[in-house]
Amino acid sequence: MYVFVLGAVCMLLFFVLLIGRNYKEGVWLERLSLFWFRFAWSVLLLFILHLVLANFNMIVPINLFSIATITILGLPGILTVVFIAFIK
Repeated sequence: MYVFVLGAVCMLLFFVLLIGRNYKEGVWLERLSLFWFRFAWSVLLLFILHLVLANFNMIVPINLFSIATITILGLPGILTVVFIAFIK
């Protein structure tokens, strides 16, 4: 049941994004979708870093702070999280 509700909400947001582009009202929705896209890639990148660096006995934490750091800062955020894992 929850899957269908979540799918319906996602489809509704998608259509609002498509309609909002013509009227310049979808800017905030586009920025929100870009943020969630970066958030998802940050989680994936942290997971890959966690697996790779675990072979070198370095632990990269996958928590909300490190995900938000990478999401907001980008490449400097990645370097910051790896540096913090290195000095720990």
